[in-house]
Amino acid sequence: MVTMVPSNPVSLDILSIEDNTPLGQKAKDQKQQLAFRIQTVFDTYQLEELNYLLSKRNCLNRCNIFLIYMFHFVQSAGIMTTTIATGYNYIYLIWVGVGLNIFASLLNIYEKNNANIVKKISGNIEDIRKGKFVQEAPIEDASNDKSPNGKTQLLAGH
Repeated sequence: MVTMVPSNPVSLDILSIEDNTPLGQKAKDQKQQLAFRIQTVFDTYQLEELNYLLSKRNCLNRCNIFLIYMFHFVQSAGIMTTTIATGYNYIYLIWVGVGLNIFASLLNIYEKNNANIVKKISGNIEDIRKGKFVQEAPIEDASNDKSPNGKTQLLAGH
């Protein structure tokens, strides 16, 4: 006769008759251990989220410094190009200056968007510090992606 032994045997300590600990006390200890494990998982998650948010904020701050310098450089170049081109009546060069100013405006928009993201991340970091952090990522259900006419949201306009 072959006896199969599971590789990860299940502990049946709570049903042990030989143990002198009352079953109620054992159940209470198990609940405390479970609560401790759950709290450990949440603490680990918050620590990982904090590290992620700090690195993301650092990256965005460095990017914003670059965007700010590039904005001022490109904007100055656009103004100077437009001014010189207007003075010498170089029509095509005027448009190059206008294009540089448009590009500088785009850089400024990206910098402002990054600054808003940094503010939100800083708020999340503060919430983690206070112990009030809740992950705000939406959980989307595929069944809720339909509009009243039965088409998916992405294809509703087609």
